[in-house]
Amino acid sequence: QQEYINQLNEHHALQNISVHENNTVAAHDTQSTLDNVFRMLNALAVQTGIYACLFASHGHVYDTAQATWFGMDNVMDFWEDVLQMEADEIARKLEQWVCMAGQSVLLHFFTGYLC
Repeated sequence: QQEYINQLNEHHALQNISVHENNTVAAHDTQSTLDNVFRMLNALAVQTGIYACLFASHGHVYDTAQATWFGMDNVMDFWEDVLQMEADEIARKLEQWVCMAGQSVLLHFFTGYLC
């Protein structure tokens, strides 16, 4: 019985770090996770008064999830006022850069984290 429990735990661990079978599932998982991150950033801003923004993109041209951004309060004005770039343009450029680099930055993070 303990062996079955160990196999089940191993299976769950692999599912948590594995690549999704298709782009639709990956896009849904991405959006769900980003929604949670956005809520946490908002809560952190309320509690601590921080400013935060987040840009996210998949690392493959065939992914169905679009590059996205999130910013609280008026932090996104920073990009327009200081760098004269709108958030949508930054997200688009990030998406192009990630796809041209051929690898996801997140993949590098997890690879470094797991090693």
